[in-house]
Amino acid sequence: VNAALDTIAVARKLQDDGVTASWGLVARAASAGGVPLAVASVREPSLFAGVMLNSAIVNVARLLATPIGPANAAEFGVDEG
Repeated sequence: VNAALDTIAVARKLQDDGVTASWGLVARAASAGGVPLAVASVREPSLFAGVMLNSAIVNVARLLATPIGPANAAEFGVDEG
């Protein structure tokens, strides 16, 4: 959640400083970086003109069912205990 809140804060800062406007801000993320960007764009869709998620992990439950899933559980805050 903190990474998503940071992403929202950066988008707001860019707009507040006049670097861009919401109609001009497109963000891109890949793999695990898709998690915070997806959350940020769902929580604050008005901040982004577009979002590109390349091979993003946005379904952690499905990830855990893959061969590499258990090795990544802690990174996503999943308690396997």
